[in-house]
Amino acid sequence: QGSGGQKGRRQVHESYVDALLDSKIVVVTQRDSWEDHWRLLEAMSCGALVVSDLMIAPPRGVENGTSVLFFSSPGQLERLLEYYLQHSDEAQVIARTGRRVAMSQHRAWHRMEEIVLGQVKSTCGNVSNDPLCPWAVHAATSTG
Repeated sequence: QGSGGQKGRRQVHESYVDALLDSKIVVVTQRDSWEDHWRLLEAMSCGALVVSDLMIAPPRGVENGTSVLFFSSPGQLERLLEYYLQHSDEAQVIARTGRRVAMSQHRAWHRMEEIVLGQVKSTCGNVSNDPLCPWAVHAATSTG
């Protein structure tokens, strides 16, 4: 139950955001038959390495081993955590790619563009990271 006895989150809690921003690795698990909720993309957008239980249909651009790590058992989760805690350079590469995917393809306005226009339109091809560009993350670099 969420705040006020209702199911689900109705507000953002500062302690939740602070915990995400302070984490090197975030583990996201999803209830059976309820995959692709916002917590996965929230965790990815904060820049930590995200490890999630296996998804049948991950969001666009979310790829195992590239932008996120998927696990299918508690033992596999443990092995992934042990490995990436010891190989932080590899973890950072995946985390940065995950953040770019989340920020360049999965913001609230991207969903509105898909509904209204049939596709995401607000992406940037600026690969030079010009500071005058209005986009927070450049889509041209979102895949690596």
